[in-house]
Amino acid sequence: MGQLYWQKENGETETIPLKKKLTTLGRSSQCDILIPDREVSGLHANLITFKEGFRLIDLDSTNGTFVNDCRIHEQTLHAGDVIRLGGQRLIFTEPDELEATTLTFVDRDYLKESHVLLDQIKTAPGSGELSEKLGKLDQHLVQAEAVHHRLRLLFELAEAVNSAKNRDTVLGLILKKAISATGLERGAVLLLDETDHLSVQVAEGLSRELSTALSRSVIDRTGESEAPLFFGFGEEHSELDAAESIVMHGIRCALCLPLKARSGAKLGVLYLDSRFTVPTTANLEMDFLSLFALFAATAIQTRLSAEREKRMSEALAATREREKYERELLTLEAENKRLVAQSKLARIDNVLGRSEPMLTLFGLVQKAAPTDLSVLLTGETGTGKSMVARTLHELSKRKEAAFVVIDCAALPSELLESELFGHEKGAFTGAIAQKKGRVESAEGGTLFLDEIGDMSLALQAKLLRFLQERTFERVGGTKPISLDVRVIAATNKDLKSLVSQKGFREDLYYRLSTLTLLVPPLRERGEDILLLANTFLDEIRLEHKLSVKGFSPEARNLLLRYAWPGNVRQLKNSVQRATLLAEDEFIQAGELALEGGVPEFSVTLRDAREEVDRKLIRLQLLAQKGNLSRVARVLDVDRHTLRELIRKYGFDNLKKAGSDDEQDV
Repeated sequence: MGQLYWQKENGETETIPLKKKLTTLGRSSQCDILIPDREVSGLHANLITFKEGFRLIDLDSTNGTFVNDCRIHEQTLHAGDVIRLGGQRLIFTEPDELEATTLTFVDRDYLKESHVLLDQIKTAPGSGELSEKLGKLDQHLVQAEAVHHRLRLLFELAEAVNSAKNRDTVLGLILKKAISATGLERGAVLLLDETDHLSVQVAEGLSRELSTALSRSVIDRTGESEAPLFFGFGEEHSELDAAESIVMHGIRCALCLPLKARSGAKLGVLYLDSRFTVPTTANLEMDFLSLFALFAATAIQTRLSAEREKRMSEALAATREREKYERELLTLEAENKRLVAQSKLARIDNVLGRSEPMLTLFGLVQKAAPTDLSVLLTGETGTGKSMVARTLHELSKRKEAAFVVIDCAALPSELLESELFGHEKGAFTGAIAQKKGRVESAEGGTLFLDEIGDMSLALQAKLLRFLQERTFERVGGTKPISLDVRVIAATNKDLKSLVSQKGFREDLYYRLSTLTLLVPPLRERGEDILLLANTFLDEIRLEHKLSVKGFSPEARNLLLRYAWPGNVRQLKNSVQRATLLAEDEFIQAGELALEGGVPEFSVTLRDAREEVDRKLIRLQLLAQKGNLSRVARVLDVDRHTLRELIRKYGFDNLKKAGSDDEQDV
């Protein structure tokens, strides 16, 4: 026969034996167990007795039925389960779990009054035989009071555990209640890890190292016992008593409570000891300790299961998000091909170009801008990555909010962290007031991290957390701040190479590179060079009201042949300088001051071959729709060599998805 223990709001404890085959619970007076709680439905739940045990069934109640803080529809009960209906908690157990529970529980004040009355009767004249019988009754009252105290302790433990927010809090509560219940001095909770080794999770009055040493001395000698084990260490040393750690630290007694899941699997051990006093026999009643261990193991198992489910849920969510990004990326690449085929654009916002590499970039920018995907811009110094980043912002739904730029290479790591995330007053010397960082300034808008490859590994970790959770703390702060910010990063470094050299976090790289856009160097943009040069000339001419009309044939030829190691930035500076210093209506080659006018590109056989390779590979990738097997056959190269060349020239976005895994047909 099962029983329910119900500690009511007024402090009374009621024991309810489950004698009927069907027991109803609810707020209605017609129910077998009447629970006067507004959050409990009239007919809330049924408890049905089967041969194999008891089953709790929710009757479509408004606020639900909970077992061990998990909402259920139908569930078989086990000893130690905590049932919650509304604001009321009832503990289910079976009679062999606690022999003393057959007693009827009464109010504690009533028990105290009974003791006083019995003492008065026993000392009255002529009490004699009556006094002896009353003495036995007094013993029963003492037992009843002890059981009352233990049940109250179990209810308090259940109440506290159910409201705890994390596993460490649950373990700490269990340990404190165990010390209080047994009268021992200190202890620790040890749980089995993935390798079946016990490790200390929480400790009270002991260091983790000492907890491990002392508990191991006891646990190693307890064998496979499943019951609580108590050891007293006297002057005559037993094998256990002779353990070095026990003797060295003056332990007088120790208690081990095995913690087991309902399935029978071992969870760990609750270890307690004392250096000064040995607790009374009443405090070490094994039936009660077994029930306490059952309660503790149920609470721990429930919390571990909840944490495991949370981790699985988070992993599933991350997988789904990654798959979503991959699908979006494939869609972007397909749409990009369509846009490139029909696009005749020469400009998107402030980014100018007619060349094929720029039309490819424009197509990706137009498609990526309206999304909230993180974008990684790669390319040499001076290619205009910051202009592309601003264009992504201006074409997005965030264009009315701030576009905030921070150069990760311009500040040392310590200052960069404060500049990026802000700091609290007193966080460091000179922090005389709270300061908001660039991340907060970009709320609702876009944060552009230029030269991300120069960020320290420590700061990369903090940035990764912000990208994953969209929360951060200011330097010196503890309060999490949640923000809605789109992140665009840029670098002129090979981040993949930095990852392999442990100079850049791999997880941050994949988080940033959801969509990677290559901004081509100026030397690969052909006709764009003159387009840009004329645009810069017009801007400076109008600003300063100059009469310069254009470039001489020699100057145009030099502009087209020059390597432009500084890319667009160098071109703009050169044209501005030449326009301001020009002595004629047309800028001469010498006025461009391009290192004596000597071309630095396409003058060697190696450079010429690479240029031909690049153009042929790109042409065939487009013609064969990214199928690597077909491209390799047409160009008469093996697939491995082709993949290396594609990676070298930055044509990964032109590959057909999954083509690396295809077999030659």
